[in-house]
Amino acid sequence: MKISVVLTTYKRAHLLARTIDSILVQTNPDFELIVSDNCSPDNTEEIGRKYEALDSRVRYRRNNQNLLMPGNLNAGIREAQGEYVANLHDGDVYDARLLEKWAGALDTYPSAAFVFNAYRSLDELENETKIDREPLPPCFPGTLLLEKIYFRRWRFNSPVWGTVMARRT
Repeated sequence: MKISVVLTTYKRAHLLARTIDSILVQTNPDFELIVSDNCSPDNTEEIGRKYEALDSRVRYRRNNQNLLMPGNLNAGIREAQGEYVANLHDGDVYDARLLEKWAGALDTYPSAAFVFNAYRSLDELENETKIDREPLPPCFPGTLLLEKIYFRRWRFNSPVWGTVMARRT
């Protein structure tokens, strides 16, 4: 399989099913989905196990203790088998073409280490309130991201919000 999706989650059972549903309808169906639970005290495990039983692409894993977000992500990545690894988050809803577009970009630009995208913000009625997008070329050196964007902003924010697909290598 080409793509591993690591979906990190912690104590967001009320949002998890919707996020998983948006991943399972991807136009590129060649992926594994690793739901990496950071020892949630709610019914996250029940939801993860339900999806694991319904779809062979889903694998639920649970940490024995809370590893904080980076530790939880790394635990999920260690189990990933795909050539590309996507880092996705509970509570988000993903466009059905996301994995297809990301894998296509990595295929098109073999020198790219990772890909990311613009982000839509929705209100409680799911109306789009804004799109966070940087005017960047399709492929660019990391120094552009650091020197021209990240370090020149007052709050050191970044257009890369952690939702990315990277090469396993």
